[in-house]
Amino acid sequence: MRQHFKRGELLLEQGRWEQALESFQQHLLENPEDGHAFCLAARCYLGMELFGKASEYAAAAIAVTPDYSYAHYIQSYIFYSRHLYEESKKAVEVALELDPTNPDYFVQVARLRANDSDWLGTLDAADAALREAPNHADAQIIKSSALVKLRKMDEAGFVLQSVLETEPENDYALTELGFLHLHEGRWKDALEAFQSALLVDPESERARQGFMNALRAKFPLYGLILKYFFWVNSFSKHHQQAVVFGSAVVVRALEFARKEYPALAPLIGAILFLWRIFNYLAWTIQAATTLLLRCNKYGRGLVTRDEIVESNLVGGLWMGALLCFLYHSFVDPFTIFCRIGIPLFLTLPMVVGGAFAAPDYGWPKYLARAILVVMSVTGLAGLFLWTWSVPVGLHLLLFYFKTLGFVLLLLSYLEGVRPPRE
Repeated sequence: MRQHFKRGELLLEQGRWEQALESFQQHLLENPEDGHAFCLAARCYLGMELFGKASEYAAAAIAVTPDYSYAHYIQSYIFYSRHLYEESKKAVEVALELDPTNPDYFVQVARLRANDSDWLGTLDAADAALREAPNHADAQIIKSSALVKLRKMDEAGFVLQSVLETEPENDYALTELGFLHLHEGRWKDALEAFQSALLVDPESERARQGFMNALRAKFPLYGLILKYFFWVNSFSKHHQQAVVFGSAVVVRALEFARKEYPALAPLIGAILFLWRIFNYLAWTIQAATTLLLRCNKYGRGLVTRDEIVESNLVGGLWMGALLCFLYHSFVDPFTIFCRIGIPLFLTLPMVVGGAFAAPDYGWPKYLARAILVVMSVTGLAGLFLWTWSVPVGLHLLLFYFKTLGFVLLLLSYLEGVRPPRE
């Protein structure tokens, strides 16, 4: 009677989600009270990224076996994958009440604390897991990640090496080792670690992103921006947004101070100039380096469709700005199209970068892309209409330039939003 169950387990280990699910469903027709089979079927749906169905099966497992701690753990993990973090916390708390010694449950707590950027809490939860299972690889890996965020690089490296001594092909440990090297500025070592991780799991998105970051880190300016991104990402999502909005407030205050205190104007002007260059690079440097990496034998095979589209848009806008500059400088300095086109073609790439930095699913993606379309149409239509002396063109251009700052703040907000996955 358990042949379907055993077959499902074997297929699940191989990552053959659909076939495994069919076996578990066959088993459940004969054993509708088997909570563990419901849990494994939920894992199949999770592997297929059908998150709502996964939650339904986990709930069914809890319904038939309410005292089965693993069912609550699976539900917590599914909620975590769906970005329903409060529900995930409640579910894992129940799992720990039912089984307070299971290391996997403490690892789940560590994941949730890491999501809140509570790095000391993450360490505590990981250590709790390691007290129950000293060689628990997932606990060691998440502990190393927290140590990196706390700038304890040597300790993090020691933890990862201990994992790799026993599991040399652990792609998660290799990926974290790559990010450790990136934090230390050792991009060549990071490349080797990410490459090893991709050899083990070619579908690993985190390893792919790490490899691309390591390739980009060869360019000095990107290395500087990457350090800034690492610093910001060490904060919680709310604090990250506070940094972005706070910097906008500081810039406005400096602009006000420059007007009110002429003696300080040169110094404040220099600070604002450097900040605007840095801010511009933060929005556009990924697309710029993608353009370069598309000429690299390693990079061209790893760029995604979205990265190609983003780099094409940004490259095309920069080419438009360059052509306008050349025409303005050497042919006709009074051409309205070129005088307005230069700032327009230079600022639109920031909007492109912000739109593509938003999550790749759900309402933030569609809102960010809608913002990009509206700003592009408004700016370009205004440029062409005002060139032909159509009055509405001026209004469109004024709308574009006056709302640009607000739009970039909105895109910064959308970048940090993680809507629930259905």
